[in-house]
Amino acid sequence: MDSESFGVRLFMACIGLGIRFYWSAIDFFNRRVSIYSNLTTPRGAKAENSILVSSRAHALTSILSKDVLRSPLGGINSFTTLLAEVLIVTLAGVPFSKSSSYTAFNASVDISIAIIGIMLIVLPAVVLHLRKARKGPNPPDCIADTINMLSGSALVERLQGHSSLDTRERYKLIQGWGSMYAVRRRAANDKSSGREWSIDTS
Repeated sequence: MDSESFGVRLFMACIGLGIRFYWSAIDFFNRRVSIYSNLTTPRGAKAENSILVSSRAHALTSILSKDVLRSPLGGINSFTTLLAEVLIVTLAGVPFSKSSSYTAFNASVDISIAIIGIMLIVLPAVVLHLRKARKGPNPPDCIADTINMLSGSALVERLQGHSSLDTRERYKLIQGWGSMYAVRRRAANDKSSGREWSIDTS
């Protein structure tokens, strides 16, 4: 790594970008399926752990949200995704050149090793979590898929007439019901719509 070549730095930066895209894809998928994986448990899940959980757009906002307390692994995954952003910079600083200080070189190496070490520790837990999440339904890709999943569910009837409430009032009302929510496979004679899963409440 003792090189003045721009190509070596570019190569290390590309490795960092590859790792970053990999963790970003995992984090994005995890944030989408976490709501539905909670619903796949035999007993179901409470409203605050399922239908009321909001999907965050970025890893940073996911860490800062209170949903991390309900799903620590999701918070760890988002934190590792943010570390991948730092890794791009530190890996690019690993190839030593005379234009950079030896202290900066050592810092880049140490930080890169620490981040990769954290990723290797977190990765097995993330893989096991994703394997479990894949046993449930894939998140709906559009509003029509969401409506299709809710069709025939008692949840639709219970939620009718509450559109005039603001978000806080509606959330408080739903939590006050104390219901459990779960996704179940539809019967073989009820799959004509193409959706295999439906959301039930009890």
